[in-house]
Amino acid sequence: MVAIFDYPIDIDFEEDEKDDPHSSWGGKTTDHDTLEDENKKTKKISSMGLSCLIAKKDNPIIDIAVEFGIYKEIDSDNDEKQTKNKKQWERFQFRKTLQLKIEEKIQNFSGKIETDIFKSLSNDLPEYFNEYLPQLFLKTKQVDGRRISCSVFLINRCLEKPILFQTRISLSSKTDIFQKISDSDNKLYTKNIPENFSIGHTASTEEIYKDGYIQQINTTWVPKYFHPDINPDGHDTLKNISFDAEELINSSNEDLLQKFSNFKNLYKEWLEKENPTSPNETQKQRYHKIINI
Repeated sequence: MVAIFDYPIDIDFEEDEKDDPHSSWGGKTTDHDTLEDENKKTKKISSMGLSCLIAKKDNPIIDIAVEFGIYKEIDSDNDEKQTKNKKQWERFQFRKTLQLKIEEKIQNFSGKIETDIFKSLSNDLPEYFNEYLPQLFLKTKQVDGRRISCSVFLINRCLEKPILFQTRISLSSKTDIFQKISDSDNKLYTKNIPENFSIGHTASTEEIYKDGYIQQINTTWVPKYFHPDINPDGHDTLKNISFDAEELINSSNEDLLQKFSNFKNLYKEWLEKENPTSPNETQKQRYHKIINI
């Protein structure tokens, strides 16, 4: 289960009154609890956001789009529904965009973004937004002479209501400003690991690639990942080696050593075929690390 909404700020998380008999994560189990009650109190989620690296050149400009939905209870004219105590709800959809120029004075900055995009909520939903409005928070830091880390958060500052449903933040630019985040060591062992341009906070992220560069980064509550199909019959290189369990059990030590020695040699041949004609540094490191195991 994933959270797809922002609660009003400072709302306590309440445990279920009863344990779920089908779950190993019981809400009220005390037999093995070692934490004090005060330490177990948590707050419901009231913020979400994303982080990315942007190119520093020419004071980059990014467009920030904010979306969320709010459900307000409406009166029903149907007496039969009222007698059954069924509530009816109407969804109000919010979407606004602002433009932010990352000029020098906010290239090492931490604070709220001064914007009027939320002011219309006071008129559209005065019963919910008569005192506090949602807020955008910006945190930037100069990484080096070429790049700036940029984090944008949406905070539900309301004290009791409303809950913001399906919150979403999008960063976009008309120029190639979004930079690749540093490679992980795991890239040495994974052939087709995707390049990473963003990190989500309380959510995941997705990147929109078009015309040769990343044009937009969005938060998303359902992470996406593409993995190519795998041949269930295995690679042709290894078809001549049998790994039948019964055969392995009945094999002598010498036969097993010979079988795995053949496997190692075939794996080396496969790596040599897979290694590009002009490998980059990561591919070279991957090859030499694996080949020397």
